[in-house]
Amino acid sequence: MPFSILLLTSASSKTHITGEKGDKLSMERGELQDGELVLFFDKVDAGPARLALGMNNQKCCDGIIFYKNNTQNVICLVEMKHTDPGDAKEQIKATYDRLKHLLDKECESCKDYLRQITWKAYIRCWGSSPTSKYRDGDSLKKYGFKDERMCRDDDIINYLRGEMKARKNKKPRG
Repeated sequence: MPFSILLLTSASSKTHITGEKGDKLSMERGELQDGELVLFFDKVDAGPARLALGMNNQKCCDGIIFYKNNTQNVICLVEMKHTDPGDAKEQIKATYDRLKHLLDKECESCKDYLRQITWKAYIRCWGSSPTSKYRDGDSLKKYGFKDERMCRDDDIINYLRGEMKARKNKKPRG
C-alpha cells in the first residue's frame, strides 16, 4: 500500500524534490551507473499523498527517494528548509513512523526484505545555521536511520550511493 499510494500520488518523472519556495534537491552529477534505480516521490507533504498516507494532521517530509543498486535498497526521507531547519527532524521522524507502520503491516510475508532497507534522512537547508532546537534534538539514528545529513548541497546522488559520510550536528556547508 505505501508504494502504491506514493506511486499514484507523488511519483515524479523529474529527478528532483521541490520545496515550498521553489527550492530543489536533485540528482545532477553524472548518470546512473549499471544496476542503479532512483525513484523520486515529490510533494509528499501536499494534498493527495499526505492524505493517502493518513498523515492529515501530522508533520510530513517534503519528499521520498527510493534508491537501489546491486547491494542496497535505500529509502531516503527528504526535508527542505529555506532558513532554519527547526522541526525538520520531527517531520522526517513522523513520515518514517507512518511509512514503517504501513510497510510492516503490508509486508507480513516479506519481513526479510524490510530488514534490508537502509533508511536515510537528508535535510537541505539554504539559510542560517541550525538553531539549538535542531542541534540539541535527538539523532535520527536512534530510530533506525543509518545516516542523517544536513547540508546545502542540492545534488543528492553521492549521499544515496553512500559516497558522502554523514556529519552530525555541524553547521551546514555549501
